[in-house]
Amino acid sequence: MSLPETPEGVLRVVAGQCSSAGPKPDNADAVALQVPDAADPEQAALLRTKGVVAALADGLSSAAAGREAAESCVLGFIGDYYATPALWSVPRAAQRVLEALNRWLYRQTRAGEGHLCTLSVLVLRGGRAHLFQVGDSRIWRWRAGRLECLTRDHQRRLGGRPVLTRAMGGDARLEVDYLQTELLPGDRFLLTSDGLHHALSAEEMAQRVGDQNDPDTQARRLIDDAGHPGVRR
Repeated sequence: MSLPETPEGVLRVVAGQCSSAGPKPDNADAVALQVPDAADPEQAALLRTKGVVAALADGLSSAAAGREAAESCVLGFIGDYYATPALWSVPRAAQRVLEALNRWLYRQTRAGEGHLCTLSVLVLRGGRAHLFQVGDSRIWRWRAGRLECLTRDHQRRLGGRPVLTRAMGGDARLEVDYLQTELLPGDRFLLTSDGLHHALSAEEMAQRVGDQNDPDTQARRLIDDAGHPGVRR
């Protein structure tokens, strides 16, 4: 997702996405984007009050319904977030939606199926970026040739292996990391699951995000690179 140079005060976003199972038999990732059309009066109102949203979730491989949880999170968040009152702030609207989603997922988990996933949400509104994080998927910002991870992984090592300490649907009480930061023209944002950022270094991802291709092409080539670590095409 990139922010081209625009007149001051105008938010214009170009976005792309790609997801792949990689070496795994099933793809437990889910991603969704919503960029309201400024040319449509109703959509323009949503762009002003709610902004642009990108969400990525990664279903836990140990959870029976991890994939379903991931899909429910990204689609449910976008649908419900845009339906919140126009006067609500971004943090208030997002937190209410995330809590409702978590309650639903937790009930399913308690009923016997593990509806567990990570979730990273990016909201661009006006001149600010709002980030919401649960788990170990990540949100990165590319600015002036440097790629920086803006989120922190919620995990610890147990028996030499990383174990998630937070997940959507894992607990009745949801704890969400929140960060807001200023937007600058030319900023680019990247949302990744561990299948990508464990396969590629930050330097390798920065090279791909910083190239001049459109975001869809950048996303596809990042996925290709992750399948062949250390190989640049």
